[in-house]
Amino acid sequence: INIQYTSGTTGYPKGATLTHRNILNNGYLTTELIKFTEHDRLCIPVPFYHCFGCVLGTLACAVHGAAMIVPAEYFQAQATLDAIEKELGPIRVLVNNAAGNFPSPAEQISPNGWRSVTQIVLDGTFFCSREFAQRRIATKDGGSILNIVATYAWTGMAGVVHSASAKAGVLAMTRSLAVEWARFDLRVNAI
Repeated sequence: INIQYTSGTTGYPKGATLTHRNILNNGYLTTELIKFTEHDRLCIPVPFYHCFGCVLGTLACAVHGAAMIVPAEYFQAQATLDAIEKELGPIRVLVNNAAGNFPSPAEQISPNGWRSVTQIVLDGTFFCSREFAQRRIATKDGGSILNIVATYAWTGMAGVVHSASAKAGVLAMTRSLAVEWARFDLRVNAI
């Protein structure tokens, strides 16, 4: 038995109890759908205890014999992009889907809790975008960045002020970078 925690798109973490068979089927069937083979390479920039790191990362690669690319001991934008480009060549599209939250009334969020979420979501998105932009600007070849936000970036939501604030920051960053980097033929959008 393994308990994986995910918030999906709701912003509220929920535990999913998975049996050994469930986990293997999840890793196997997900990658069967995308026709994953022993010729594929998967970059795993997140910890192995993360849903992606555990199920899609390690198990999917093990089941299909694909190579696991682990760029660093913990997430580092430069190391991650270096590892991907070493394996696949220049990156032309970046999708930032950083998410971190835990439900808590605003008055109970500690400074460390606030920083943890904003560093994952806002700082992580910025540093990946900056690293990507530096590479694309150097090649003078343009590129695209797509930042994933959440509806509460516009509407707000009780219990997730830290995540809502960080996602609203990502939305503002997206608009600013779109204007600033347009001259380099870098498109920056959010959904």
